[in-house]
Amino acid sequence: MPVQGYKDTYEDIIRLYDFAEELIESVDDSRVEKNKEEQLAIVNGLIEAIEESTDILAEEFCEIIENNGKPKTKKKGKLESAFRKMFVAIDAYKEAVEQSAIKLKGDIMNVADPIVQKLTQHIEHVVALFLEYVAISVDLFMHKTQIEEMKKRERHVADLLHKHAMGQA
Repeated sequence: MPVQGYKDTYEDIIRLYDFAEELIESVDDSRVEKNKEEQLAIVNGLIEAIEESTDILAEEFCEIIENNGKPKTKKKGKLESAFRKMFVAIDAYKEAVEQSAIKLKGDIMNVADPIVQKLTQHIEHVVALFLEYVAISVDLFMHKTQIEEMKKRERHVADLLHKHAMGQA
């Protein structure tokens, strides 16, 4: 892959940090003025998961580049664990929003919901980028519906998953 392709992929990976920053900013949103501590509690686990996982993904991608686009076979589990951590944190965020809404007798909506929606789609995009290099098992960290949605958004993913399943990639 040309250097620019690696650079673009790396930038897509580290873009995850921007979502963590947006979630931090949601705590200062005027719509949560009275509940800043609760908002922080809702998004904090997700922020930590994004930052920790992005560190791992960026580091692993750099190793792939250093190894001429080929991953070290033992790193697959590390990647899957990093992605799993983010998807579990997203599920925990959604549960916390629901519990908060029940407690406050309000809508099941949070100011960070649009950020989390974009984040989820971006994580799927990063998963698709890694599938170009590594036969990661997406079913270990994504729900079936998430995988199907990713296949719709990232059209080449279905082909990559099929190739990985057939041992051709």
